[in-house]
Amino acid sequence: MFIYAIRCLGSMTEEKWESKLQLFQSLGLSMDETLALFRKSTAAFAVSERKIKEKADYLVSNGKCDLAYLLAHAFLFSISLEGRIKPRLLVWETLKKKGLISESYKLSQICKVTDKDFFEKYVYPYENEVESLFKSKKVLMK
Repeated sequence: MFIYAIRCLGSMTEEKWESKLQLFQSLGLSMDETLALFRKSTAAFAVSERKIKEKADYLVSNGKCDLAYLLAHAFLFSISLEGRIKPRLLVWETLKKKGLISESYKLSQICKVTDKDFFEKYVYPYENEVESLFKSKKVLMK
């Protein structure tokens, strides 16, 4: 992790670093918690401030998770909102509404698995039920 931290810090100015610290503190973290987050998930700090805010706003304001969960699973900041998070949540919610899956989801689990594993578990077995999502291009198939 040390090398990732050096690489991340080396890619930004001191002002940008201070700005990111302030951003995470504005989300409710203390300075010590912010630094602990940096040690745990350096990749979250490599993401632009706009994207951090965008993901936090989307996930928290839409009730997908609370801020504490998002900060505990900070890798979510480093994955694509449009390319991974939204499509997977859309598939999950569609299957749940249709009563095809009964398990409760953990956002971190459905976003962390590879595309191959996600499709094998949640898309291919229910192709007919989620086909409309792909046809309307709400979900892009890779």
